[in-house]
Amino acid sequence: MFWGWNRARYSTSDIRFSGEEYGFIIEDAVAHDRQTPFNTYDYFHPLRITTPQFNARIGYFCER
Repeated sequence: MFWGWNRARYSTSDIRFSGEEYGFIIEDAVAHDRQTPFNTYDYFHPLRITTPQFNARIGYFCER
């Protein structure tokens, strides 16, 4: 079981749009993590503490 907060980092990306009458690329598009400023209402309010958050985790266990 995991509970907590996370931050995200993104690399730049090229986004390609194409259709019958158009075609263009947005080069080096940038995204930013929009972290909620810390306060007790947002982080510890009973109705918000159970809001689902989806994460992916990859790892391995090595027994020696």
